[in-house]
Amino acid sequence: MKVTFVLPGYARKPIGGIRVVYTYANRLVDLGHDVTVLHTAMFRTLPDFRAGRPRAQTREIAGGIRDLARGAPTEVVWHDIDPAIEMRYVSTISEKSVPDSDAVVATAWQTADPVARLGPRKGRPCYLVQHHETWSGRAERVDETWRLPLRVIVTARWLEARANKLGVKELWRIPYGMDTAKFSVLRQISPRPKRVAMMYSSWAWKGAADGMAALVAARTSVADLEAVVFGTDPRPRDLPHWIEYVCDPEQDDLVRDVYNGSSVYLCPSHSEGWGLPSAEAMACGTAVVTTDNGGSDEFCSHDVNALLSPPRDVDSLAKNLVAVLTNEELHSRLAHAGHASIQEFSWERSTRELESVLFEPALAAR
Repeated sequence: MKVTFVLPGYARKPIGGIRVVYTYANRLVDLGHDVTVLHTAMFRTLPDFRAGRPRAQTREIAGGIRDLARGAPTEVVWHDIDPAIEMRYVSTISEKSVPDSDAVVATAWQTADPVARLGPRKGRPCYLVQHHETWSGRAERVDETWRLPLRVIVTARWLEARANKLGVKELWRIPYGMDTAKFSVLRQISPRPKRVAMMYSSWAWKGAADGMAALVAARTSVADLEAVVFGTDPRPRDLPHWIEYVCDPEQDDLVRDVYNGSSVYLCPSHSEGWGLPSAEAMACGTAVVTTDNGGSDEFCSHDVNALLSPPRDVDSLAKNLVAVLTNEELHSRLAHAGHASIQEFSWERSTRELESVLFEPALAAR
């Protein structure tokens, strides 16, 4: 069978949602399918004021123009891509640019409308929803794309609940998998240094400012607290000098030095579609302190395998950090429980479920 994934542009640095698409593409090839991944430069040439977020739209348009001027990228350097996958870079989504397939999958709200308009030879139209993408469009406009005549595949229960409220007819929930061969315990869980790991993103909804404030507050109670922050951006100017920063680490370094080198992983996000870094840290035996951000509900339970705080509650995040860092029994219990629970998620199972949704002629939505 043939499947085409339609991505929103080309990412020269790691992006979680795009990594998930590449992972599915690799694993569908392993199952014997022909896979094409389209990287689309231009969703539009002028801002669509009905969609809102004009600054975000302007950045998208400028980025597309810049990418077209650079020319088609030659390879993805931050993720392994099976050579059997056809990687295409196209200017727009059209009948001409999209190959004939058995299924075609939109992977961002901007790609959903053009995918829904494609003719039947391009394949069954599907839509992989990994977040409610309101950072680049008004909620009402994003919601419209969920109601299109597409098989909608969400990754988390909170997205499923929203889709049900919107009256989405063909709806499936497929959680992410976890590569537990790659993300694994390389250093014993206890004891580990009082070191906290956190991912940094310049997107406000990722809560980096809250996370840094929580680290500073926790250090007033835990004088030997250390921290390591990682991200694809240069070191933030407002990052305290005592916090180590790792720019764009290789995954092996992330697993060995950041996750396995820390006793706690801090996730301060206001909202997460699923929350891959927290899950990766769990798989590496790192205790998780996170906000109750939606996506964390898929694998985190408060005081069972993680500690949860309300989003934007810096005091609660700091309190939970102090609790885990100063109570070895609590740290060990959460870290071991988190490591055990994340083993339930596998890319093999998730890919098989995706395969069914993409290719089965008639399915009962759930």
